[in-house]
Amino acid sequence: MLKLVSKGQQLLEHIRWSAFVRLKEKSLTVSHKNGNRLLAPATNYHTSVRRCGLEMFFEEEDKRGERVIKHGRAWYAEELRQKDNVDLHKLWYVLLIERNLLLTLEEESDRLEKHMPSPERLEKVEESMKNLEEVLKERDTAVKLLDTGYEKGVPGRWINSPLGYKRYSPAKEYYVPFHVNKRMARKRHYYEPWTQTYRKIFLEQVVREKKKAFTRERHRIRKLKKRFPDAEID
Repeated sequence: MLKLVSKGQQLLEHIRWSAFVRLKEKSLTVSHKNGNRLLAPATNYHTSVRRCGLEMFFEEEDKRGERVIKHGRAWYAEELRQKDNVDLHKLWYVLLIERNLLLTLEEESDRLEKHMPSPERLEKVEESMKNLEEVLKERDTAVKLLDTGYEKGVPGRWINSPLGYKRYSPAKEYYVPFHVNKRMARKRHYYEPWTQTYRKIFLEQVVREKKKAFTRERHRIRKLKKRFPDAEID
């Protein structure tokens, strides 16, 4: 429950550095008599109070026992587009903390067989996180379009292995361009003529396995129709 989803990590990776730079710019400059200038370390911001227990996973004491808790609506994508990356970074962790709290409350309510107060809050938090990810995807797509001219980065290509099989090679960044890289030029992206025989045998095996799977599915549907004649089985 405490682990951040990998998808959100990938989407928020490009804004972490901007948040660090923003905090570092706010640090104070100290001047000494000898003329040396030292930068005071920037203080880390956080979205919650410092607690060593599990209080953040439960409702506040004044809200416990209530069946209805007042809450707001979900964040719209139009509102999130007006915020900068630092604010979105903070808001993501606020929503993450709230989601963990609501998931804990849901599990505790199921364990005690009680009604969860205002269960619609979890849907609104998930909707807000979904809209936030959508806004970050739009910004990430815009950055890729400016850098590479493609929405999803530079596309890869299909190459032949030495045994004659085609495989997809994603685009990567190299220190030396591909057309002048002698090491890459030595790699064989072609197959020898003697592999044709083995490739034919392999393709025959693939076709045979597909045919067997189709036959098994057809026999299964036939048995189901014979057992349940009134059921609509496709």
